[in-house]
Amino acid sequence: MAELYNISAGDIIPQMGFAPSQNQNGGWSATRSYYMLASTWESANTQRRFDIGQPITTADPSVSSDYSFLKVESKQAVYQDSGTVLLSVNYTGAGFGQYGGDGSPGLSLDALPVGRFEARLKEYPLSLRDPFPYIPESDALKKVLAGEAVIVGNVVREQHGITGEWETIKNFYGEDLLIETEAGIAFANLIKKGVTTFLYPEMVFTETVEGNAELPSHKINDIGTITTDNPGYIPGWVNNGWQWIVTGASQEQKGTLYKTTKEWTADAGERIKQSFLYD
Repeated sequence: MAELYNISAGDIIPQMGFAPSQNQNGGWSATRSYYMLASTWESANTQRRFDIGQPITTADPSVSSDYSFLKVESKQAVYQDSGTVLLSVNYTGAGFGQYGGDGSPGLSLDALPVGRFEARLKEYPLSLRDPFPYIPESDALKKVLAGEAVIVGNVVREQHGITGEWETIKNFYGEDLLIETEAGIAFANLIKKGVTTFLYPEMVFTETVEGNAELPSHKINDIGTITTDNPGYIPGWVNNGWQWIVTGASQEQKGTLYKTTKEWTADAGERIKQSFLYD
């Protein structure tokens, strides 16, 4: 049977190696182990002392009050043959809120945001490509793209809803709608080849920060809003002429530490209208 030295009932002995660290998003974390008798660990007073959410200064009075914002996030108790327990406790937290007070939309001065910019190709419907929306034949060609009509020669034909017979689509004057504009012919040729989409760059910017504040409601309410301001730390040339739509906001909680993210996506609408190439 193992013998015990220098430890009594009620003793909670912090082990060496307390090393709190702050990550690039501003959040803090630390791990510390404690040695005690199994009976001490199993007492109600000790259990409460290490409850989830307890400040580190309550769980471990030997720690400086400068780290009182750290709180118990998780713990593990390892029972040993000597009748002791080695308790490992993970602490997380932050000494500031990510966002300004009084409903301010901006980040607080203490926040340490990390931005991520990503550009990638995305498929868009061919009907968005300029000048498709503005050519005289656009309505008829949209029906072809939707599989509701076919191109025969230089006209578009659709089935009559009642008789089922194929009829040529008429123009405003009741005449056969002919595909005869340069752009209309170009689009018709693309559609005949089976082209229904085109690739165009999509740009996304995310801003991530950690602190002791939950995601405020105004960040959720921002979703869907458009801004021409630079949303974050991205190259100035990227922002030239683009509109940015707030497309997402998320929150991840770890103990009392909140990791919040806001996402913007560049509105390529105006750029798409300028991008048409006659294939």
